[in-house]
Amino acid sequence: MEVLTFYLEEEPYGIDVRNIVEIVEQLEPVRVPLSPPYVEGIANLRGEIVPIVNLKKRFGAKKSGGQSIVVIILHKGEKLGIMIDRISGIQNVQETELKKPTRRLKKLIPPEFLTGVFSIGKTRYLLLDIDKILEEKGG
Repeated sequence: MEVLTFYLEEEPYGIDVRNIVEIVEQLEPVRVPLSPPYVEGIANLRGEIVPIVNLKKRFGAKKSGGQSIVVIILHKGEKLGIMIDRISGIQNVQETELKKPTRRLKKLIPPEFLTGVFSIGKTRYLLLDIDKILEEKGG
């Protein structure tokens, strides 16, 4: 599988590229009243209104600013943006290379929101489970 690798607060993560529609820099969301705190707002993406989720806020990070890249994904047939700090690259990861996440990981995102853990060189990446992350009851 191909995985987009990226960073949130200097922690390495990955997302399956099959979920990605495009990557946009400097997309400015407009806040929507009464939306969950982790929804940064909505943005106009070439005439299409797309909700933007701040993953740092989703998981209660102390710092949530500094993000300028939005990864547009397709979630349950709808476009949605997730904010990230910086992109590392695209990596090929074999299913056999994925390890099960454990509670011992001291990372921003809890293990129940991960598909697995994989390593590239000395760096250990956490593969996000976008469906679980975007469920309203999670987090």
